[in-house]
Amino acid sequence: MRKQTLFLAVAGTALGVFAWQLSPLLQLAVSRLTSPEQNTATTAGSSPQEFTEDTPKKESTPLPTTPALSEKVVAKENDSAEKSFDAYAHFQMGNYEGAINQLRAAMKVSPQNELVRRNLGTALLALGFFKLQKKEVAEAETAFDESARLGNQDARKALAGLKLRQGQLEPARELLEELSKTGSDPDSLRVLIDLALSQDELERADDLLNRMTEMLAKPDVAQKSSISELMIFADARKKRLEQKRNFLKVQDVVTRQGIEVSYSSAELRPMADAVARSIEDVQNRLSQMLGPLPSHARLRAWLVPTNDFNRITGAPPWAAAVFDGYIRIPVGRTVSGRPVGSEILQRLAQHETTHAYMYAFCGDVLPSWIGEGLAQIYEGRNISQSQSDLMRTIGRKAMQNIEPEIERPFTEARSDLVGRLYARSHLLVNAMSREGGGVTATWQRILSSVCVQRRPLPEVLQEQFTAGNVNDLWMRYFNPSEQ
Repeated sequence: MRKQTLFLAVAGTALGVFAWQLSPLLQLAVSRLTSPEQNTATTAGSSPQEFTEDTPKKESTPLPTTPALSEKVVAKENDSAEKSFDAYAHFQMGNYEGAINQLRAAMKVSPQNELVRRNLGTALLALGFFKLQKKEVAEAETAFDESARLGNQDARKALAGLKLRQGQLEPARELLEELSKTGSDPDSLRVLIDLALSQDELERADDLLNRMTEMLAKPDVAQKSSISELMIFADARKKRLEQKRNFLKVQDVVTRQGIEVSYSSAELRPMADAVARSIEDVQNRLSQMLGPLPSHARLRAWLVPTNDFNRITGAPPWAAAVFDGYIRIPVGRTVSGRPVGSEILQRLAQHETTHAYMYAFCGDVLPSWIGEGLAQIYEGRNISQSQSDLMRTIGRKAMQNIEPEIERPFTEARSDLVGRLYARSHLLVNAMSREGGGVTATWQRILSSVCVQRRPLPEVLQEQFTAGNVNDLWMRYFNPSEQ
């Protein structure tokens, strides 16, 4: 994830516990960009003739919205007014596509009608959130994009957040910069700051923090935002910026085939060389499945002193390595009183490189169990060890019901679940690979369908495995009654 990275791929214990999630630094701010609760159509609702967007909260049943569109739409053309009445009815029932069709027709009749234009943007925004809840990402992006082109600022935020989650950093940055230049949008500026820090773009982060300080002095921002919350945010990021500046002063770099590994002292040079070779090895293997690394992506690692690791990365206590744009691996750590050697460091590098490579192609469209399962395969974890770990922690009878946390970032799970989540991911991805004709063949088909063609994952799994969700897949391979 050179978010390309807004995500942490966190490796757990040196014995093979790993995770992948949205970076804590960016999680809140990005959620502000893609959450319908945060995006309630700032351009809508300013007139009693406009829609307001309140998206359905359940995937299965579109909930009625609460529009503020007057049923006495003022329009010069009777036909346009009639279509606007019909659009209102559709929108109120949660039928956003029906509302959009009527508003498109109204725009053909009255192309200069600004009210119809704004309502069309709001209806498209609502449709985008509804599609996003159904995991129809391509359709959501199309709706957000058209809404943004109609001038809907909330759609620009949603589109930026979606592109961040897909790993499309530069398009997202351009949208956020455009929003932040209004001088009154702290959420966009927050994401830009954390994005710059995650990429170690320190001068850019400094400039953005100065812009936030100027923004906080504006009365209109003070009325809309929690000044105390933003000041706490700015102070915390200034401290992180200074920490990174101090740390980067003492770094040296090993370069190998475009791969960069940073380290802080001469005795770490052999480890840096070994990590670079491990990253190159996994890159070569993954290129057979996904193709060459995209030109916008870079594979960079950073050997971080153990004492600084959690402070710099914000990783959970059980993490043994993290990917947040860099593959960050702590050095000087001990397990059972013994120093972690280069062999384990190489495994951690291989695991995190898998996350980095997959993020470059897929962004955040995959559930955690796929990324973690593949990462354990590519770091060479023994499948029998995962089987043993799972049986030891839950027993044979409890194998049937899979934890719902397996779909979500593992760093959000309770610590007592972490080991079994990794074990289940490894076992499941391995079983699917066996049935599908091998790791490369199986996941080349799946990832091409989901990440390139942008088809919904449940549809792809149903097509290739006749099982549309992770629980059905687990039961297919590991139902205790059939073993």
